[in-house]
Amino acid sequence: MKKVILGILAMSAIGFTSCKKCSECHYEALDSSGAEVEVELGEHCGDDLKTLESSGYQLSDGTFVEVHCHAH
Repeated sequence: MKKVILGILAMSAIGFTSCKKCSECHYEALDSSGAEVEVELGEHCGDDLKTLESSGYQLSDGTFVEVHCHAH
């Protein structure tokens, strides 16, 4: 019985440590009328999420914008 309980606990620990944090991300931009709009970047996880939050997103003209990510 002890082996079964230890096995379940071990599997639970492995399962919880392998979870990746994922978030929906966006940045703010101005549209053609000058109004601020959110540009969705989709869901990002793990190292990709950390890099995006720390470095920002590069636009096609080469400029970087600040990215905001929210867990769901």
